[in-house]
Amino acid sequence: MCKPLRDVAFFFLLVAHGLQALACAICAPADGQNTFLYQLYAADAVVLATVQPQGAGYVVLAQVKGPAPAGPIGAVQWVLSPAPVAPAAPVVLLYSAAAGTWRALGTLGHQRAAWLKRMVAMRPVGVAAETDWPARLLTFIGDLEDAEPLVARTAYEEVSVAPYPAMRSVQPRLVRERILRWLDDPALAARRPLYLLLAGIAGGADAAADLRVRADRAVKDASAPALSAALAACVEVEGPSCVAWIAQEFFSRPGRDEFQVQAAVLALGVHGSDGVRVPRDRVVAAYTRLASGNPAMAGFAASELAGWDRWELGPTYAQILKSGQPLVFASRYAMVFYLLRSPRADARAAIEALRAAKAL
Repeated sequence: MCKPLRDVAFFFLLVAHGLQALACAICAPADGQNTFLYQLYAADAVVLATVQPQGAGYVVLAQVKGPAPAGPIGAVQWVLSPAPVAPAAPVVLLYSAAAGTWRALGTLGHQRAAWLKRMVAMRPVGVAAETDWPARLLTFIGDLEDAEPLVARTAYEEVSVAPYPAMRSVQPRLVRERILRWLDDPALAARRPLYLLLAGIAGGADAAADLRVRADRAVKDASAPALSAALAACVEVEGPSCVAWIAQEFFSRPGRDEFQVQAAVLALGVHGSDGVRVPRDRVVAAYTRLASGNPAMAGFAASELAGWDRWELGPTYAQILKSGQPLVFASRYAMVFYLLRSPRADARAAIEALRAAKAL
């Protein structure tokens, strides 16, 4: 994806997440229906099986869900990874009655059959009527980067969809040295946003300085999710002083790329919605500084402000739109939408004036 389209796409992802209360907006997987738990839930049958000698199909070692197959399982489609190098390794197989096919999701040691049954008994996030987040997180937090790849993947998926405030409940279980090792492992780059957030929750004497270094690294790598996570983690550790640093470095400093500003807005939005480490007014003040220091991108904060019923930036946005100065398209669109949603009379008057001036 070319850079302008990438930035606009990220912004609209930010807007979609801005009002989302269910999952952490920074690190939740994009496809909630592709998680291991969801696929177990959707399957008609789940078994732990091993391939027979000479490759004559799979024989069931443990029946986990649904009816047992009448005999050996024949053709199997590997959907998450290639077939294992060690062909005798037990494999998790899922059956779809509608398609009449078996899919293999990965290998799993036979000693993990009880774990697999527990996973089948759980409901995916969004399916269960209510979620006891502290209990759910305790189920998975100890399995992060487990030696069994399927267990590690499941733990990552389930922890990363938790609301950010709920993640604080596992702070006593976090080992900072382990998290730092994961952060420095290139093979785990895709999981870095979650581990950055957990690094902030874990804290430590030099955590703030380390997180600022990692934020600089994310800027150099042009990684918006890692930058958002590093900045949000910095606020978790430092509180208001980090909000002031973000406002100075990312909202007022000339030359910041769009993805950097968007990432900073999202990081502060997580804490503005939460209100534990910093008051929401501090975040709104930082967004106001964005409007004055970088008006071309001021609208990146509009969806968060609207979600909090904070409409005081309406006159500022109207003035920016009226000025005729070049604006980032996504930012301009968001400011207009903010004014259209605002219940304030001055916002309605501003929209009519902008229409009359053909500035919309």
